[in-house]
Amino acid sequence: MGSLTAVLVDSIVPTISNVTIPNSAMKVGDAVTVSISAGEAGLSLNSGTINGVAVSAFSDLTGGNYSATYTVAEGHTDRAVGDTIPVSFVLDDAAGNSSATYSTGIVQNADSIDANSPTISGVTVPNSAMKVGDAVTVSISAGEAGLSPNSGTINGIAVSGFSDLTGGNYSPPTPWPRVIPAVRSVTPSPSASCWMMRPVTAAPPTAPVLCRMRTASMPTARPSAASPFPTAR
Repeated sequence: MGSLTAVLVDSIVPTISNVTIPNSAMKVGDAVTVSISAGEAGLSLNSGTINGVAVSAFSDLTGGNYSATYTVAEGHTDRAVGDTIPVSFVLDDAAGNSSATYSTGIVQNADSIDANSPTISGVTVPNSAMKVGDAVTVSISAGEAGLSPNSGTINGIAVSGFSDLTGGNYSPPTPWPRVIPAVRSVTPSPSASCWMMRPVTAAPPTAPVLCRMRTASMPTARPSAASPFPTAR
């Protein structure tokens, strides 16, 4: 008689019972851990998406538990808190059996997805002359409401008093030009017969210059931060 060979037939289709993500806000660049629960160990990923985007780094954690990573990238679909985040997963066993597609969306109370960075379309100031001490209104137009300032300068000076005017419009009043706070260096200018004062926060040679004419009655002593312009005798 010939030898008998045992043939193993796997007729059991894999099942997926749950797919979850952390219940927290997500933004561009976040790598979100996806947890998958199935009916058996040793399965492989056939296909898997979260929020319509393919997952990566699928891993078998043993015991029918698996993980994958959804990375939020610019341009993905935004989801507000409480929205349904679409899910689609299919797993295969070693015999080539595929699970039914798991497509139960994720709904949680804090898992918003912000996948579109803010855009600024314009920054303007009034078309008029400005002098020391003027508080100049800066108007900023952006693509959405509810933004907050990260940084902002006009003429190299940080703005202040940022305000959300709603509808994607913002305005921080800022004092510009500023009063020079201190002296970095004091240099006589023979050709102009004046003293040039360079502010501490600006680096020569592009630093703003405050110049005051020196008359013959003024002393020739160099000014200082405490007394930038000697008075006439």
